[in-house]
Amino acid sequence: MVAAGHFAHSLAKWGETAIARLKGEIRSGRHPRLYLALQSIRYSQQRALGSLGLGGLRGAGDALAKLTPLLAEDRFVRGRIILVNDSLVAGGVERQIVYTLRGLASTPAVESVALLCLHLSDIPGNDFYLSHLRDCAAEVADATRSTDASDLAGACGGNPTVAALIEMLPDRLQEDVRRLAIEFLRRRPEVVHGFQDNAGIAAGFAAVAVGVPRIVLSSRNVRPTNFAYYRSYMDPAYRLLARCGRVVFSNNSHAGAKDYAEWTGLRPSSFRIVRNGIDGDEIARPEAAAIAAFRASIAIPDGAPLIGSVFRFRAEKRPLLWIDAASEVARRFPDAHFLLIGEGPLEGRMLRRARHRGISGRLHMPGTMEDVPLAVSAMSVFLLTSQFEGIPNVLLEAGLLGVPVVTTEAGGAVEAIDPGRTGWVVTDGKAKSLAARVLQILSDPEWASAARHAAPAFVRSRFGLRRMLVETVALYGIAARSGASADADRPGA
Repeated sequence: MVAAGHFAHSLAKWGETAIARLKGEIRSGRHPRLYLALQSIRYSQQRALGSLGLGGLRGAGDALAKLTPLLAEDRFVRGRIILVNDSLVAGGVERQIVYTLRGLASTPAVESVALLCLHLSDIPGNDFYLSHLRDCAAEVADATRSTDASDLAGACGGNPTVAALIEMLPDRLQEDVRRLAIEFLRRRPEVVHGFQDNAGIAAGFAAVAVGVPRIVLSSRNVRPTNFAYYRSYMDPAYRLLARCGRVVFSNNSHAGAKDYAEWTGLRPSSFRIVRNGIDGDEIARPEAAAIAAFRASIAIPDGAPLIGSVFRFRAEKRPLLWIDAASEVARRFPDAHFLLIGEGPLEGRMLRRARHRGISGRLHMPGTMEDVPLAVSAMSVFLLTSQFEGIPNVLLEAGLLGVPVVTTEAGGAVEAIDPGRTGWVVTDGKAKSLAARVLQILSDPEWASAARHAAPAFVRSRFGLRRMLVETVALYGIAARSGASADADRPGA
């Protein structure tokens, strides 16, 4: 057992060193296959740590059991809600946070709502969606930069059980927990709602330590071991937080909830499902003249098929597979053009692959855009090649705009379309199979026309904004006070 323990520790230490070296290469985009190597190392490291019950949280369970929260339940302000996320970068989760903030700000049972970010102002672009909240009553701010343990102790008058819990957490987590705990002590919210794994776990421990009456932790994808941001403390952290009766877990898809349950070892019923909401009035198809002008602005010939997508150019989105599928379409439709909205570390590799495949002259990559609906409306088919997804907002937007979809079987992507009516799901994830479905749509104008009419109705019926807000308020336990009546779906519902 001693030898096994020594081996596990050695492997874990080697894994951290190797990961640190690989991260820089992965971000550079020079060697995208290193992403797979990174995942292999992470899985090995996770198994090694798991064999010893580690993960950076050894002893935190005992500290949590002995915890005395900093404030009694009656010290919190009824109806005061704080959302927590890493930033407001241009992403699908952040779009949902904007919708949630707007809706909560006009909900009668809500006294006030604020969003605290861990890194809102750290990097240019992290405040991308801030302009969308200028007319919203919700406050948006970076969490305090104070991480001094004495500041937290001074704010609460000293509480050794809280200090013991925080000191048992990994160093990188302690800083964020202290920042948020200080904020929660000052603001005394009735509800804390953490989004995504990094910010959500930190918000969860901070809220438990302070004594926040209701804590909601929303995962928005499949398990984080599929991504480079995974940390070995995440799964044991979720299991520890699940012991607290005040903590509620949610996910935005059945696939995501099932995957998180299998990964954490928690019961599937532990995860409430609140599907994404989308504003059908805000996202409307532009006039034909505006679409024609946009196509002309990027040199798309009149009548040419345009296959496109919107995503970050990262490994989990499989952008090189997208280029390969596009080249297969180009063989059958030599007049077809291709449009990719986004940016990321794999852009250079994508351009080189496009040149190699002979489609660089018909591939348009203008970067990020404010008016994404205009670009999507110009597309004949929306193609998504992701390996991992939650509920992709881009598929919902494509549906609202009447654009047929072809997608891989990635997490909740399947739940975002009505297969056979509004788009197609390709289960084998091969370029030729994806291209075949795109070609099928391009070759069947009658089906495509029917899909353009069916897709908006499907999205509105399943992903309405009002339904999402009602279910979110229900998670907060204030549904009766707000007049809401709908319950969030559960896995299998």
